[in-house]
Amino acid sequence: MISRRTFLQQVGASMAAGALGWTFGAHPLWARPAPCGPDRPVRVALLADAHLSGGSKGKAAEESLLAAVADINSRQPPADLVFYLGDLTDACDLQALALGQEILATLSAPCWLIPGDHDPMPFPPDCHGGLFSFTWRGVHFCGLDTRFAQASQFDPLFRLQPQTLRWLAGAIKRLPLETPLLILSHAPLYPLFQPWQWWTAGAESLPFLLGPRPRVLLLHGHVHQHLGAQMGNLIFQGVRSTAWSLPDVHIGTTAVRPRPNAPQGRAGCGWLLLTVARGGELTMADQCWAA
Repeated sequence: MISRRTFLQQVGASMAAGALGWTFGAHPLWARPAPCGPDRPVRVALLADAHLSGGSKGKAAEESLLAAVADINSRQPPADLVFYLGDLTDACDLQALALGQEILATLSAPCWLIPGDHDPMPFPPDCHGGLFSFTWRGVHFCGLDTRFAQASQFDPLFRLQPQTLRWLAGAIKRLPLETPLLILSHAPLYPLFQPWQWWTAGAESLPFLLGPRPRVLLLHGHVHQHLGAQMGNLIFQGVRSTAWSLPDVHIGTTAVRPRPNAPQGRAGCGWLLLTVARGGELTMADQCWAA
């Protein structure tokens, strides 16, 4: 298991690493792949939406998160990094947050947390959440906090504040355009389905900010589904929940989101594994649990 201190030292050393070019499976995702610097593939595991309730153990949500962590730890070769994309708790519960941190601490790779709308505000600093920006073996990662305190039910639940956009612009200002960029958030950064708050106000300026970059992957939680979309050079991808699945918005979509049935078990739940291989190939493996 790599320590956080060692990981941060390696992040600093990786700033000089060569850029990676990506393809999606066997099909080019971007037109001009760059040579791959690292000899060993970069493996990234992504988790989201455990919705832990209270600090007591033995509940279904806790067991599902434990199963996902055990699955990640058992993979060979192991993951280099893990990102948790929000809603670790279900009701802004500090006890549930502590339980979630305890579970995620058993991961064999460093884990970075991004807060969701069901997580405490402000997010405790020891969770390493909120905004972050670093390069790891030629791939750059940026984390964004999309939460927004609603004044009324008609306001957006998520927003990229002007200061957040300025921070992101500064974070990638000196980043070479050919460097693959992963942007991580809880809410989708494109208008997936506004009646269910599956969108983020202020994100409409991202195509202008990220437009010159040929390789940008934007990963998010919140939707409890492996849903994806492409807008030019921007690839958006949702990550499944470990707690429960939600309907596909393309099938019989209603303005009011239905409540999930608790007894459904882990069907449709899971996590996501990304592998950036030598030669610039990106493999996106959706880890969907069966009933």
